[in-house]
Amino acid sequence: MRLTGSVTKPRFRVLPMTAFGTDVMTLILQGKPEYQQLLNAIPSAEQAIPVVVWEEVIRGRFNTVRQSEAKNARQTLVQAYALLHRSISDFRPLKIPPYTVAADVLYQTWRVSGVTIKAHDLRIAAICVAHDATLVSRNKRDFDKVPELKLSVWN
Repeated sequence: MRLTGSVTKPRFRVLPMTAFGTDVMTLILQGKPEYQQLLNAIPSAEQAIPVVVWEEVIRGRFNTVRQSEAKNARQTLVQAYALLHRSISDFRPLKIPPYTVAADVLYQTWRVSGVTIKAHDLRIAAICVAHDATLVSRNKRDFDKVPELKLSVWN
């Protein structure tokens, strides 16, 4: 059987993506009212955290749990696990764009070209550019060095 005629590709509307950097995500998770208000102005379907931000936040939560186990933290073990659980729950509705081959190519290209910011920050920027997301951060000084990055500074 042979198909004839033209085939049209379906058209999908791609939603804008707003990705939160670690600094802003931390303030949101701390419940800072001014950041909560800014967050609420962004449609939830557009909110994201790059996987590197997820890793940094969760790694911090794991560290708090380990310190609590060793009795070297200001929080009890119950409080540390509650914080970990709350962070995981808070992340559930967010998109988590991955670190892809395209992001890694951007990262490597920027490194070779002399972009000098922390590795994790550059990976976050690469994820945002690869996924056409706007990065929300307070770190204008470093992220302004990244070509092609759409940046929204929240101070």
